[in-house]
Amino acid sequence: MMLISAMILERVPQVKEMSLAEKVQLYDELWHELEAHFQRLPMDEGMIADMDRELEEYRLDPSKGSTWEEVRSRIRSRARKGV
Repeated sequence: MMLISAMILERVPQVKEMSLAEKVQLYDELWHELEAHFQRLPMDEGMIADMDRELEEYRLDPSKGSTWEEVRSRIRSRARKGV
């Protein structure tokens, strides 16, 4: 993995000036940009075990989970309220 010499917020200070809604939008855009690369991300045994555990918990009781659309809606709602 490549080491980054400075935090992104130090190199792009304009992000600190963005509203919460803009930051959520940036996060959403970055997430979609990264989706194409997820297949190539290295995963260790612990990460795989965590995801397997969470998937099993969801299978046992799907009512405790949320769809991505529900999660995104809650995030955007909070961003509009400034929470």
